[in-house]
Amino acid sequence: MDEVYKLLKDDTEIVEKLDQGSVIRNFYTDQIIFITDPTSLLGEIIVEKLLRCCSQLKKLYILFKDTGGMTVQDEMKKYFESSAFDTLRNKIPDFYDKIVPIKGNLLAEDIALSGNDKNDIIDNVNFIIHNASANQFGDTVKSILQLNVLGTKRILDIAKDCENLKTFVYVSSVYAHCNEIDIKEKLYPCSADLKIIHDMIAADTENKNGLSKAALEMILGDYPDAYTFSKAIAEFIIDECSKKSNFRSVIFRPSLELPSYKEPIAGWCHKDKGPISGFIGITLGAIHTIWAQDKAIDFIPSDMCGNALLASIWDASFTGEKHEEAIVYNYGSSMVKPVTLRKITNLLENAASDRPSMKMICANYTVITKCYWLWFLLNVMIHVVPAAIVDGFSLLRSKEPTALTSYCEATRNLESVQYFLNGEWRVHVEKMQQLCDRMSETDSTLFYCDIRKFRWEDYADPFWNGLRVYAIDDPMDSLIEAKQQFYKLRIRHYISLSAVLIFISYIIIQFI
Repeated sequence: MDEVYKLLKDDTEIVEKLDQGSVIRNFYTDQIIFITDPTSLLGEIIVEKLLRCCSQLKKLYILFKDTGGMTVQDEMKKYFESSAFDTLRNKIPDFYDKIVPIKGNLLAEDIALSGNDKNDIIDNVNFIIHNASANQFGDTVKSILQLNVLGTKRILDIAKDCENLKTFVYVSSVYAHCNEIDIKEKLYPCSADLKIIHDMIAADTENKNGLSKAALEMILGDYPDAYTFSKAIAEFIIDECSKKSNFRSVIFRPSLELPSYKEPIAGWCHKDKGPISGFIGITLGAIHTIWAQDKAIDFIPSDMCGNALLASIWDASFTGEKHEEAIVYNYGSSMVKPVTLRKITNLLENAASDRPSMKMICANYTVITKCYWLWFLLNVMIHVVPAAIVDGFSLLRSKEPTALTSYCEATRNLESVQYFLNGEWRVHVEKMQQLCDRMSETDSTLFYCDIRKFRWEDYADPFWNGLRVYAIDDPMDSLIEAKQQFYKLRIRHYISLSAVLIFISYIIIQFI
């Protein structure tokens, strides 16, 4: 097995060795797939994996957002310039022949497809992977509902007309049902409908500042935000459609995605607004205190998630029937390989200390506490007060103060983040484990996704290396200089800590 993993850098060789025994790879032979949102981390990994490891795939239709400034061919060319496709370009230079770029907009009727593109999809596509989603951080209620609910409805409307469609796959989230403690691989009831969605969008549009917090909380009920609410409704719509359609429907629920473990490059990631951005702040010394319970938080490497999704399509082909309810697969770690935020932070900080970044602004240390008021006090002392002092010096030097503004911007979504750091969920993955048990030894290697065989300790190095090189954009050739800078940051940290302790001791002595 170890020898096989070493071959992952040269996938041409591994495919030659594993081709005969790969049932999943053969399953995708001569098939046509349509995917939305190829630019997300998961979308990019799925596209790369299909083109590299399923080389007998007939065609891959990719939906590129219509930005109005570039042709779809230019969008495609720019997209495949990403480092994620380096191995693919080197080993299979003619992969472009399998790609059909489509320009569209999920917010428009018929997703703004041209007549030819729509007919092409209807006549040929065998599988649809609907991966597009609005983010829960930063997006408005209107944009979240329009994309996650109405956009999904529009894709389903096209799917209903497809003559050769076998399976429709919706990429949801395990947190679509975060109002449940035990999140099982089943469908959950939903009290909302499309009328409520249209009313919410209208209200959010008409009000200058959007829906009021009180009104939103009343509508959402047990849901913490519009994102989780929208995902739950989208699942309900898909299930209703599944019972009336001539194709299978799969709801794939991943948990929080982290940098890749092995493919397409170890540690591959984007700088996004999700958990990756939080870990960037921790490793660069920008975040020093976190309020979080000492309980398992559900994280998964993004490449294992992509493999699990592709394997679930194969599995659903013989475990599910048409005209039935949607088949649900959860993909998470909390029940089989649990990890706490404290543990993964410690592993990551140790890796970052061994190979520091030039972009570190302070020694990286993190105090994680279960007590909200202790966190609040530490946050003021460690984050707010220093930022105010820096702004004060900036004003004295006639410079624009930016530290407090930057802090406020960085913590704008803090309330939402803290909800997920302090909740307790058990993500059940029995169906996914059964899928892994059904996979051949070859497929277990080629589409590795069995989280039971995963070790967080082995993941720390690729995790940090990926953050450093791809998200922080700090190449490894700066390592020697970075170590020298990190040494100075450590000295400055210990001097500052000593000064604070002396000051506190002095204050205490004065009151004794």
